[in-house]
Amino acid sequence: MLELSPAQLRVMASAVRSQVIFALARDGQKSVRDLAISLKRPASGLYHHIDLLERAGLVHVAAERPGPRRPEKMYELASKQLTSRSAVKTKAGRDALIKVGRRFMASAARSFKSALESGHAITEGRARNTAVQQIHIRLDSRALAQLNTEIDTLLRRAQKRSAQEGKGISVTISLSPTD
Repeated sequence: MLELSPAQLRVMASAVRSQVIFALARDGQKSVRDLAISLKRPASGLYHHIDLLERAGLVHVAAERPGPRRPEKMYELASKQLTSRSAVKTKAGRDALIKVGRRFMASAARSFKSALESGHAITEGRARNTAVQQIHIRLDSRALAQLNTEIDTLLRRAQKRSAQEGKGISVTISLSPTD
């Protein structure tokens, strides 16, 4: 598990760099050319972001493969598990995590809007691929611990089911106290 610093969180707060991290988490090793295709962005615009992610210790070169003109570097995440546990003990870390959280929520809102506008959204039944729900609940410490375990289990199971084929699904969970 990679213990994130406030500086690493600030690097992650970029929309493009978050997309790179998501793509590498979902697909594993990718070259800049692969990322450009996956993210529908020009490769020339990704090199700067990959460099920042690499310098921050969030990604590294895992291998090289033959490319059309020269060998291509294959990047992967430094760790599939990230934690901000230490970073949030400082104001700089909390501020950086707020920016990351805002970026993730904005990305989720864009995906949600795009699905609905494109007509690809299925909002009911077992094939549902688009949903938004917000609930307000009161939990004691035991029930909160159980909820966190259930969230972790859900996300772990979803990641295990992820395959190369099929439709991409974004799952964003926000959990915060209300009083």
